[in-house]
Amino acid sequence: MSSNEPDHDVYSPELLTMFQAIWGDGFLAPGGPEAVDSIIADLDVVNKTILDIGSALGGPSFHMAQKRGVGKVVGIDVQDQLVDQARAVALEKGLSDRIKFMAVRPGPLPFADFEFDIVFSKDSIIHVADKAGLVGEIWRVLKPGGKVAIGDWFGGAAPLSPEAEAWLEATGLTLALKPIEEFATLFNDAGFAEVHAEDRNAWYVDLAKKDVEALQGDTGRRIAAKLGEEAAEDWLQRATNRSIIAQQGHLRPGNVWASKPS
Repeated sequence: MSSNEPDHDVYSPELLTMFQAIWGDGFLAPGGPEAVDSIIADLDVVNKTILDIGSALGGPSFHMAQKRGVGKVVGIDVQDQLVDQARAVALEKGLSDRIKFMAVRPGPLPFADFEFDIVFSKDSIIHVADKAGLVGEIWRVLKPGGKVAIGDWFGGAAPLSPEAEAWLEATGLTLALKPIEEFATLFNDAGFAEVHAEDRNAWYVDLAKKDVEALQGDTGRRIAAKLGEEAAEDWLQRATNRSIIAQQGHLRPGNVWASKPS
């Protein structure tokens, strides 16, 4: 998908720099490789073929291929700029034969039925408007007996706090913070079995505090050196706000797993 089209969020180079300064090369959301491992921890991923929905700069895809023994990863994202950068890194790492990145428009997935052993996603489906339609497509492209392993962002009980409303507006991104139970129900409705949801708010409350501390120290100084003091101060304020609304219960990462019956 062209990055100048208006129907999806576009990350500026400055935002990409700040995300990776905090969470690691190739990662645009909290937790880095440890968060990926929490999503796939109980799955047999060795030599499996995985679809990574919302692959962005490829951090999770590279981790799964290099550290977890995955056979092949196909990463898809709506942003051409992210796909191009991820492809360049795959080429640099000598992984182009095992990891493929594709720009894909919202809607039906460009894959055959029963193509993947596992469908994975980290912190991307929050941007998808038609979640029920996506779950239907996940069902279609999964092999019988295939697994779903998704980590994403969810919300607490309505209404949002003033701090949460202000933070959402400040992100400039299209985010819908719904309870994790609503998302898990979509998999039950689609016919999946063994649907299980894990709320990770307590983990994130702790991590968000550490992000603030990092931005008050060396990480903040690195961002200031790259992007200026104003950008570093702005990002510290955003991180502080994230920490507050996480403690309020309005910003709740969670994992959802499901199995397609054989």
